[in-house]
Amino acid sequence: MKYALIAVGALTLAACGNNTPAENEADRQAAAIEDQANLEANQLERQADRADERADMANTESATVANEQRADNLNEQADQVRERADARADDVRDAARPAN
Repeated sequence: MKYALIAVGALTLAACGNNTPAENEADRQAAAIEDQANLEANQLERQADRADERADMANTESATVANEQRADNLNEQADQVRERADARADDVRDAARPAN
């Protein structure tokens, strides 16, 4: 266990490399943005899965179509959440980089 912690610490230091404290903080904030977006997107995808299940159990064609459309919309929303988070995370990281 002790060696595993040392290895994790060494990897963390290696990952920081020559980053400035501002860049390290930006990386931390960007990771938090991406983590939150993944939680939101995962929730949307679970809702989409439930809509798909309802579509499979629906006893009318219109209910099936409505649930399938809802699932498609939720999956699209999940993708958009992740894309916006990636863009925000990139902006945070870019703002922290020193001008060259």
